[in-house]
Amino acid sequence: MAGLCIIAHVDAGKTTTTEAMLYNSGATRHLGNVDRGNTVTDFLPMEMKRGITIQSAAITFKWPPPERLRPGAHEHIINLIDTPGHVDFRFEVERCIPILDGAVCVIDGVEGVEAHTERVWASAQEFKVPRIILVNKLDREGASFKKSVQDIGMKLNGMPLVCQIPWWENDTVKGIVDVASRSVVSWPHAAKDDNSPEELAKQTPPFTDEIERARDRLIEQLCDQDERLLDLWTDQGATSPSRRLKVPSAVSSVVAKDLLFRPQDRPELNVRIGSEIQPLSKVIEATRHAKVSKKEQTQVEAVASVFKVVNDPKREKYAFVDSNLQDFERPLNIMQISAKNHMEIPHLTPGQIGALTGLKRARTGDTLMAFTGNKKPTTKIGQVKVRPPDIPPAVAFLVMEPKTPSGLKHIEASLENLSREDPSVRWSYNEKSDEFTLSGMGSLHLEIARDRLENHYKVEALWGGIQVEYKECVTIPTDIHRAVIDKPIAGKPGMAACSALVEPLDANPAEIRPQLVNGAIAALAAGPRKGAPFNQCLLTITFDASTDYFGPTPAGHYVGAAQRAVRTAVVESYKKREENIGILEPVMSVTITCPESAAKAVQHDLHSARGGQVLEVRDMQDNTAVREGGRIEVSDIYAPPDPYEFQTSLRETRQGSLRMLEIVAQVPLKEMLDYDNVLRSKTAGRHSLTMALDTFVRVTGAREKAL
Repeated sequence: MAGLCIIAHVDAGKTTTTEAMLYNSGATRHLGNVDRGNTVTDFLPMEMKRGITIQSAAITFKWPPPERLRPGAHEHIINLIDTPGHVDFRFEVERCIPILDGAVCVIDGVEGVEAHTERVWASAQEFKVPRIILVNKLDREGASFKKSVQDIGMKLNGMPLVCQIPWWENDTVKGIVDVASRSVVSWPHAAKDDNSPEELAKQTPPFTDEIERARDRLIEQLCDQDERLLDLWTDQGATSPSRRLKVPSAVSSVVAKDLLFRPQDRPELNVRIGSEIQPLSKVIEATRHAKVSKKEQTQVEAVASVFKVVNDPKREKYAFVDSNLQDFERPLNIMQISAKNHMEIPHLTPGQIGALTGLKRARTGDTLMAFTGNKKPTTKIGQVKVRPPDIPPAVAFLVMEPKTPSGLKHIEASLENLSREDPSVRWSYNEKSDEFTLSGMGSLHLEIARDRLENHYKVEALWGGIQVEYKECVTIPTDIHRAVIDKPIAGKPGMAACSALVEPLDANPAEIRPQLVNGAIAALAAGPRKGAPFNQCLLTITFDASTDYFGPTPAGHYVGAAQRAVRTAVVESYKKREENIGILEPVMSVTITCPESAAKAVQHDLHSARGGQVLEVRDMQDNTAVREGGRIEVSDIYAPPDPYEFQTSLRETRQGSLRMLEIVAQVPLKEMLDYDNVLRSKTAGRHSLTMALDTFVRVTGAREKAL
């Protein structure tokens, strides 16, 4: 049993690949189609309407099917997750990747390696998840297997090992030749007459020299990574059986299903306790030797990571868990999830993806534990966190208000459930204006969140438009302000005090994680200029026992004192001079692919009209430059020539050669909210656009006045 996910850039064909895997395994009788909205994993109404994957979906199937099972071989159970490709849902993808045993990275054979593919590839690399690469859409105009292979080496900075070569006949892929075994492979649903798998297996492809060349290069690259294979090849030479040609675990880009990790072969799980990261086995071992009274001893039975929470009206809430192995929760059932279908099971085995139903408080990213007894553990094991979520800052928001006063509680509960499903969706409530603010990762992210609130949670509200999420910062240090709280809070008397100083922070805020008290965080949640959260600030809270301690005091008083001190510091600084509080706006890293004929107009528009900065312009057909920091030269990469290159060149000459350029730029998000439509008019629809948050930059000059 193994867990796999499919990762790629949007529109590379992830869901179509999933459908082909299900059909060829015998799990489905019909091949689903994204355009017709009848795929297994894209079952949400919004997914079928837009033709894109919005949420990750799990499906289980067996491979190979009975008719392909060799004598003495065993079938494999594969748990597959189809993930979203749009950058707005990157958080969803990155919660899925670490729990799996391998990933299938799908590349568009026309576009090659695209921007978002590089991002999800880096995430898989971080968690040491081995990858299979599938070059898709080779039947499209302008597809190039050779360029796609070279792109893998140049953009993903890893040596691609070519294990299969497409067998072309005119503009159609007739079959696939496996390099190691020299055998021909084809799929039954595409077979016709003499192109059936049986007939193809008897034929000899017209490019046998290239097959041998590819085989030699594959073996050569594998021997560089595995001394045992090198010794075997040296001893046996070309007679070495193909079944021994397996990629060693040291090679990250694997090329066959049975070469991925088995669940029991995955690297040991590292967990976080406070700021320290260490292997789970080390934590468990330390717990066994901890000096704890027999009465307080608790034994850990299981540890699970919640990688997804879903609110199902039929079964209430259920949480997807990874079975690699503090509030008490009592799940009702364990379920096997297969897209929108559920089946109750007694337990989860290694490599299996399942769900616990009935959890009322668990959130995506939480860690669940099962203990003996009913007491929380007193040792460090009770503080373990498995891959706690690292949520990027929001870049866009919209405002909503209930249509009726009675709808307030329903909206609040719905938003709470939505943020449990997706922690990258954040919300707040303004009692004065009676409005809710919903923040997210981009326009599409917020559109999907609104659709889910309206259609799934049946929220009735008045909606504002999507706007840019600004931040505020201090431009000079504030004065030190001391605050004293001397009144009952929540019916409890007490007295507390502290002093606060807020200063500009020059370092990258993503690298600074100060442990702020709750009151200080609350004070910085809304600034005095736009009511926006503070960012890039160094906050110093001073507590002097000689002046600030008044005896035993409830915690709420210290929270209140800190909140008042910080709030007073920034408000008084703003009153002295408006410029003391600055405005920060999100600036996006933008990648645009467009025809050369439109590139100059796009660059000029980004720079002159939208205040952006063009960083790089690259010819998509140019593979001569080595990626910065990389060690791979194009000449080192084996990529078989495209046997149809000559015919393609003639066809493109007749239709007009289309040279594509890739433009990389930094642009304020405010100028990019509807830029896809602007590009459509400049490129006649022949473009792609991806963007992700790069940083927050202070707004100055005319742009600041316009706000």
